Amino acid sequence: MARKLTYEAPLKLKRGSVSDPTTPGLDFRAVSWTSRGQKRHAVVGRFRYIHPVTERQEQVSLGRVPTPDELPPSAFSEAFMIESSGPVAYTDLILEPFRSKAREYRLKVRQGLDPRSKSGPDGLTVADALTLQLDH
Repeated sequence: MARKLTYEAPLKLKRGSVSDPTTPGLDFRAVSWTSRGQKRHAVVGRFRYIHPVTERQEQVSLGRVPTPDELPPSAFSEAFMIESSGPVAYTDLILEPFRSKAREYRLKVRQGLDPRSKSGPDGLTVADALTLQLDH
């Protein structure tokens, strides 16, 4: 069985990326930018896949990984109530939204759908297409 990625591993990244061995296609990438003269740093989750039609490698951003300062204190206390040992418990709570979204996207790719598309396996109705067009 593959070793689970801990919450601390992506946060230690200064450049590059680290893959989650338990969820194929999911990785965490370090990004840096300058804002108002200050250098900023964050880690974002992303799902990488081969597009079912074009067969080109694509990616979908899954959002930024929260830093420990951004987590509510309850995140740690709830985590330790889970029957697990130490840091693995809160790792699962924090990284699970990224893992579940990646699994959802992976299922769409297996069904031959573009994970970024709003349509499901049945396609879009005219009303759905009109709503999407008006939203943009």
